[in-house]
Amino acid sequence: MSLDGFFYFGGSALDILAREVLSYFGISLPTNVYFEKAREIISNNRPGDLILNRLNNPTWKSDFSMYRNASTHELIIAKQFNINVCMDGATQKQTIILPLPDDPRVDPDDRTFRRYPNVIDYCKSHMRRLLKLINTIYGDIYTRAACNSRLPL
Repeated sequence: MSLDGFFYFGGSALDILAREVLSYFGISLPTNVYFEKAREIISNNRPGDLILNRLNNPTWKSDFSMYRNASTHELIIAKQFNINVCMDGATQKQTIILPLPDDPRVDPDDRTFRRYPNVIDYCKSHMRRLLKLINTIYGDIYTRAACNSRLPL
């Protein structure tokens, strides 16, 4: 459940960021706003704005979106995992290492696990990437907001 939540809320954070950017620039929100759509809308309303470079899909977003979609509709973590037990005197420490499948849409029996051998490392890395992107975009727009005295959401 924690992994599903990570993908769900991480992807939603990007879509909410897109709504905020459009609102801060005083652009009317369409019914459905996704991260990719914000770039298109801003390029039509503010061509040449520097924020457009920030709204390009990051290289990691495709894989992230694939895992998010799979966690919503399918089983990501199947039967591939490792349990490590370390003994230090009378102290025992257990860790469970869950890899992410290279392609979660493949049948669980046919999956490979080469790219991301530890889901915790993947989540930590992508949380840093997500926060960096969000902070960078906020840094770019905070002095240029034109939301007409209304909160964006």
